[in-house]
Amino acid sequence: MTKSISSYRTEEDSLGKLRIPKNALWGIQTQRAQENFAIGDAPFDMSIIHAFGYQKMAAAAANIHLKQIPQNLGAIIIRAAREIAEGKLDKHFPLSPWQTGSGTQTHMNVNEVIANRSAQIMGFPLGSKHPVHPNDHANRGQSTNDSFPTVMHICLVLRLTRMLIPSLESLMRILSRKSQEFHGSLSIGRTHLQDATPVRSGMIFATYADQVREVLKNLRLLRKKLHVLPQGGTAVGTGINAHAQFSDVFCKELTVLLPFHFTPLKNFSVAMASHDLCVDVSASLNTLATLCMKMGNDLRLLGSGPRCGLNELLLPETEPGSSIMPGKVNPTHIEALTQVSAHVMGLHTSISIANSHGNLQLNVFKPLILRNCMEAMLLMSQSINSFAMRCLQGISVNKTQVAQNLDKSLMLVTALTPLIGYDSAASLAKKAHRNGTSLKEEVLKTTSITETEFDTLTDPQKFMP
Repeated sequence: MTKSISSYRTEEDSLGKLRIPKNALWGIQTQRAQENFAIGDAPFDMSIIHAFGYQKMAAAAANIHLKQIPQNLGAIIIRAAREIAEGKLDKHFPLSPWQTGSGTQTHMNVNEVIANRSAQIMGFPLGSKHPVHPNDHANRGQSTNDSFPTVMHICLVLRLTRMLIPSLESLMRILSRKSQEFHGSLSIGRTHLQDATPVRSGMIFATYADQVREVLKNLRLLRKKLHVLPQGGTAVGTGINAHAQFSDVFCKELTVLLPFHFTPLKNFSVAMASHDLCVDVSASLNTLATLCMKMGNDLRLLGSGPRCGLNELLLPETEPGSSIMPGKVNPTHIEALTQVSAHVMGLHTSISIANSHGNLQLNVFKPLILRNCMEAMLLMSQSINSFAMRCLQGISVNKTQVAQNLDKSLMLVTALTPLIGYDSAASLAKKAHRNGTSLKEEVLKTTSITETEFDTLTDPQKFMP
């Protein structure tokens, strides 16, 4: 049903007049952006908007301190910005991330909402730009070109802290517990998907745990680097229209709002013209995705069966697996994790391309870089949590199957090579495989090695770490 004329208000800018929904807190620039960039079916991740709330609170507090805006206006800006940070005004941020490459439309959406919410609180009409102006007050001493990169850093720090790092810490703990739980169990090692010498089942999980530990170490280091912000560089990194002390005071005010120690960049342009730190975060996510893909495929393979596969690991049964085959159970949580991993690898490729396309003083792929980083962290966190809680912690070793495979293995002949030589050992293994006999049978029949010597030399526990 079409809205009546009374459902709208009219605003005017240098391009002319435009109708805006009557009760919307956004203004004419946001309205134009909706019409110009009707791309995609979802707005920005709201956590990005909430981070803008913190950025605007800190900026207003800095401007009050530096006497750049009146105390009363600064206080009302902080109140409106706090509502944004707390998610109370989410419905007033309709823009798609597919917009100008600096993120100007979303930044102005924030400024307009602050101005209109301030007007609403103080009893003035929406769209009046009074007493708070979106550019002159909400955006005082700021530019999209330093504000959006600052928000990028805030977003990544918060999502790393609140989601991804806790998920990885939990995953690492469970993997470490599994490595201890399965330490006494031996299984066949495999290289090139062919039988190899035995390994401890726990070693498989210890390897994954150490890989996760390295990713965690890198992400914690990157999180610390992200505490350094370009706010204060304004348009091109020179700080035009910003107070000389704005960047220092801004970081102090933001440190009060959030539990991190923020400091200004020495060269603002570093985080405006390029987003290398974001690429570094994405690269760690890409490494994590390759790790999860490999781990997931290993576990699916080791758990394949139950009768016609390797069947060395028993995976938890959480749901029916087939719409046509009764009783079938599939490794669904692993498959979800590996699909997310493939998607994250793709997101990293986009981020890499986007960062390479900066021109001179400004990279104009900021919304894409931030959107992809945030999506990658969200999906990795959620899929890892699901996999860890609903699959990994319930995995057990099928000791019967593992014992049978160990008994059939021919690769324990490796332990005999120092005594009988590589060529003789290879001949024995081939003969046993050809005859369908055990390695022990062929060794006792063909060499002077006694049964006691064979059992001692080929006892897997003897050469296990």
